[in-house]
Amino acid sequence: MNPIDFADKYLYPYKIKGQEIIPKFCPVCHGGDRGRDKETFAINVDNMTFNCRRGSCGCKGTFNQLLKTFDEQSFNTNYRIMDIPRKKKEYKKPAVKSEKITDKVVEYFKLRGISEQTVKQCKIGYDGKNAMMFPYFKESELVLVKYRTFDKKFWRTTDSEPVFWGLNEITNFDIPLVIFEGEIDRMSAIECGISNTVSVPSGSEDLECIENQWETLEKFKSIIIWNDQDEPGIEMKKKLIDRLGDDRCKFVNGKYKDCNEQLTKEGKESVLKTFADLKETPIEYARKLEEYEDWNPDDQVFIKSGIKGIDESLGGFALGTVTIVSGKNGSGKSTLINQFLCESTDQDYNSMIFSGETQSQILRYQVELLFAGNKGISSKSDSGKPIKYYVDKEKKETIREWYTNKIWVYDNIEADCSPDAMLKNMKSLYMRHNVKFFIIDNILSMNFNADNEWKLMQQQSDYIRNCILFARKYGVAIVVVQHPVKTNERITKDTIKGTGDITNRVHGVILIHKLTNDEKIALAKKLKIDADTISWNIDVEIAKNRHNGKTPILATYYEESSRRLHSMGDDVNKIYGWDCPF
Repeated sequence: MNPIDFADKYLYPYKIKGQEIIPKFCPVCHGGDRGRDKETFAINVDNMTFNCRRGSCGCKGTFNQLLKTFDEQSFNTNYRIMDIPRKKKEYKKPAVKSEKITDKVVEYFKLRGISEQTVKQCKIGYDGKNAMMFPYFKESELVLVKYRTFDKKFWRTTDSEPVFWGLNEITNFDIPLVIFEGEIDRMSAIECGISNTVSVPSGSEDLECIENQWETLEKFKSIIIWNDQDEPGIEMKKKLIDRLGDDRCKFVNGKYKDCNEQLTKEGKESVLKTFADLKETPIEYARKLEEYEDWNPDDQVFIKSGIKGIDESLGGFALGTVTIVSGKNGSGKSTLINQFLCESTDQDYNSMIFSGETQSQILRYQVELLFAGNKGISSKSDSGKPIKYYVDKEKKETIREWYTNKIWVYDNIEADCSPDAMLKNMKSLYMRHNVKFFIIDNILSMNFNADNEWKLMQQQSDYIRNCILFARKYGVAIVVVQHPVKTNERITKDTIKGTGDITNRVHGVILIHKLTNDEKIALAKKLKIDADTISWNIDVEIAKNRHNGKTPILATYYEESSRRLHSMGDDVNKIYGWDCPF
């Protein structure tokens, strides 16, 4: 199946612009829940790729991957747009006659500052009843007629070809093309001596004229847009710049709603002065370096992790950043991130945690053990069964009173766990409750709308990207747990599940690894010590560090009763704020 066959089957209605096939809606996200986002998807037939620019969709890949998603056979990619059998739309030529313009027509334009000479130059006609006729030519052939009554009602000939009004008259492509929204605005510019003028047939609603006259439009090195200063006019300007290229488009910021109003109120000199003050199309999202505020490294705020080695290398979790945590099953990922949660609470930051694989009641129990530490824990041992640990009743009440309104849990049973819903709720928690620390444990527990592994990886990558944008915009820190691929080897940054850009995008990557007996023996041999003297049982590796580049491997010890991890130099009996004597 070639791209056009695919477009006919899955993308109709669509249009062809240059090397791209652009449907009205993305075939994956369909423009969002309400179908508001249009023309975000494109297939590039030059490099045989596709992508959707809608943030929460962002699907992209090769054309053959797209075919596979729709269960279609792959296609020979030695293919170019010129091979596409384009479907040429059939138009009807207008069969109308114009009568000689009357004094009423001449007077109508005179009241708008437009002379009879300009009216005749523009070949304005009259239907003999109550409407002026604006003839649209393509080369020398009449292809469309637009009607305008004296009381401002509009229509045009049915099934006629939309073209720019006046483009057929232009022969000098070295001077800028000037595009107006309405015919009378174009006539006002002609009245003022501005050349190479055209207007669109129906404002921003119909820009099919671009495709119909693309070969001519390509000849202009520079294009000037004078749009109406209202919402539809601004929308037209955006569409024209997008279609015609921001590198050659400039625009006019008129003093009034449109060019004709400025002519009638202030005269020709005012119009020409405004026309001379052209504005360059801003380069979206690009600013000059000197425009940014000063940044001082001393002003950067970190939420400390409580693990000395992590805080000495990463600095903790800087507000405005995202950190990935990964490790094999049973390595201690959840223990580590629960400890991060406790530390952020102790530093008086409000936090949210999503724990997709742990019941909320058990999560509460585990966090309270961490808060309590050995000082506030008792144990019970039944013969032949694991030791059970409990937070002392009195201390539990004090702990709960202390962390009230500081920790929020994202419901993993009844809540919508889709990426969009989670980001929406994260925003609400930030706005309403000043939550600054977010933990997602783990990304695989979220509900992604993907029916194959490739889509899943793309959507996970997009979620990480959106988390980064969210963190930067609101100045929060986010920790995301992501599982590694299955391997018998020690995990690395490159064995984390998903596309490689997940770890490339984030600020830091922390890997946690539980030492096996064989590893302990090998390590003891390397250090020339007895294996029984090795007190640590978990390695925590900083695998990526944008803060200062340090990537140490930290020896840590897991304390079963309090569920705490300790590294060299940590206070093993740390007292959290609930137990402070003051």
